[in-house]
Amino acid sequence: MRRYLLIGAILVVTPAVANDGVLDDIAALMHGEFTMDVGETRMIDRRVRIDAPAVGDVVFYLQINQGPELAVYRQRILVLETDPASGDVVQRAFSLNDPERWVDAEPPQLKDLTMDDMERTLPEGCEQVWTKTARGYRGYTDPGTCRIISSRTGKPRRIEAVTELTESSLSLVERGFDEQGNQLFGTKPGDSYVLRRID
Repeated sequence: MRRYLLIGAILVVTPAVANDGVLDDIAALMHGEFTMDVGETRMIDRRVRIDAPAVGDVVFYLQINQGPELAVYRQRILVLETDPASGDVVQRAFSLNDPERWVDAEPPQLKDLTMDDMERTLPEGCEQVWTKTARGYRGYTDPGTCRIISSRTGKPRRIEAVTELTESSLSLVERGFDEQGNQLFGTKPGDSYVLRRID
């Protein structure tokens, strides 16, 4: 839904008012620490909002620790912004060039972070687009647009990812497909990792 403003002979398209404040709502839910300890699966997902003006206005440091020893599994910088054309909240992920430097980083350590400290994790078309749900928000990476080339096989792969946030939980799904739509790796259909908020 969009608003249309007629100014003289110029038609101006602006995002719907309903999208105002959505970015702030998502950021408030995203900030926190989440855990899962079920059977052989042990995981801590920590998302900390940081003040890194050279990178963006709404920026998070993400660190996932998993396994019996809770070793560092993944570190990302997440940049969220409102798309001026659609009004959607869009999230882009970046990998740190020197990840060991930032292990267990706190916000003050990341204030001078710049784009030179990182690179895009996935290409254009792999952004997560956030939408409202009954209990919170859902970020979706569409395998129809997210296409990568496997560094291991050199073959194209389609990536699907889902992140769901509520006041009490974080749900994660990641899957990879070939060009014919056959799933090659990741979360089984209908399954997800559900972590509870612990802070």
